[in-house]
Amino acid sequence: YLWKITESRLGHNTREEGNHVQLSHLADTYRRDISKEVNSSIPLIIYYGVDRASRAVRLSPLKSIYERFDAFESPVHKSANCNDIFDWIHYRDNIQNEQNIGSKNLINLENRLRSSGLDEMSIQESIDLVRYKDPILSSVKEAIKKFIPEITDFAVEREPEVQVYLIKNGNKVYANQLSQGEKGLFCLVSDIARRLSILNPDAEDPLLGSGIV
Repeated sequence: YLWKITESRLGHNTREEGNHVQLSHLADTYRRDISKEVNSSIPLIIYYGVDRASRAVRLSPLKSIYERFDAFESPVHKSANCNDIFDWIHYRDNIQNEQNIGSKNLINLENRLRSSGLDEMSIQESIDLVRYKDPILSSVKEAIKKFIPEITDFAVEREPEVQVYLIKNGNKVYANQLSQGEKGLFCLVSDIARRLSILNPDAEDPLLGSGIV
């Protein structure tokens, strides 16, 4: 399938015209598939500009819901938007927290297990059994681990202000403390992984989805 997307510079006319005929045909094919089976897999198609990731990190008011086809939402030739990525992490982290028993209860449980004489490994295994981990957020974390092994986790801190932090080489660092290269790679990998997860939320492993980047 071939298609052409054109965009003119501000104040200029473009000499070429876009061609979306085959792209529209491809989209119709997947529309028919979804009509027959609502959970059918859909490939991701996304184009990133040369910069690949806008570096600013600033959390915005949260969306109340992410629709499946939000995965295709992207201005032509623009880079991965770090703000959108961290807003989505905040959104998924809230869902995860709603399913958990609460941090205070987890601490109380951990203290009781420790006072019972259990070894540290058994305590952590017991805590992991009751701690809910959002599967979609977990899939994005796995993608990050593969591309940036020194970053093993990330989460949202809510006090004194809401911001995303990461565990890098065992230390807690904030997103704005990453180098430009690290932040760019983190945002790019996270953006592709989150779009695959949004597009195929019922897949056992959204990262196994197909696509063109």
